[in-house]
Amino acid sequence: MASPQMVQRRSPPPQQSERIELTNAPRFAPRLQTQRTSNTGMTLPMSKRIVLSSDHAAIALRQTIAEHIAAKGWEVVDLGPTTPESTHYPERGAEAAERVASGDCALGIVLCGTGQGIMMAANKVKGIRCGVCHDTFSARMIRQHNDAQMLAMGARVIGEGLALDIVDAFLDAAFEGGRHGTRVDMIKALEA
Repeated sequence: MASPQMVQRRSPPPQQSERIELTNAPRFAPRLQTQRTSNTGMTLPMSKRIVLSSDHAAIALRQTIAEHIAAKGWEVVDLGPTTPESTHYPERGAEAAERVASGDCALGIVLCGTGQGIMMAANKVKGIRCGVCHDTFSARMIRQHNDAQMLAMGARVIGEGLALDIVDAFLDAAFEGGRHGTRVDMIKALEA
C-alpha cells in the first residue's frame, strides 16, 4: 500500500526554473538546504523530493525503495512503470534526470537490470552526475567526492537488503567540497 507521502506523477516538470543550492556540510550530514532560489530571485522552501524510475526489470525493487525512502520523510515522485511490459530504460533514465536537472526533485534513483544503461541515459542530461553503485562505499563516495545527484542500481545484480543500505548511504552522505569541488567543476566544464 502506498504511503501518503508517495506521489505518482507523469506530468512534465514545472515551468519555474529553480536552482538547488548545496553546502559544504560536515561528512554524513544532509547537504540540502531548506531554501531554493527561483529564476525571479524569490526564496522558496526546498522540499525533500526524490524521483524514482526504472525499466520493467526493476519494478519490485523500485517500489520497495520508494516505500523505504517515504518512511524516512522524503516525498517520492515515482515515475513507474507499474506493469511488467517491456519499457525502454533510456527514456526512463532521461525522464528522471530531467526532474533533477530542472530542480523539481533534489535527487534521483534509477534502476534497470544492471544499472548501467539507465545511468548512461541519465548522464546525457546536462548537469546530471549519476553513478552506478552496488556497494555502500561507492554510494557514499559519489556524493562526497563527485556531488552526484543521482544513484543507479541493477535489480539483477543486488538484493533488496543491500539496495536499501546503498540508498541510505547515498542519502546520508554530503558533498565535501574543497579539492573535490575543483574536480566537479572540471566535470561540469566538459559539458560546455
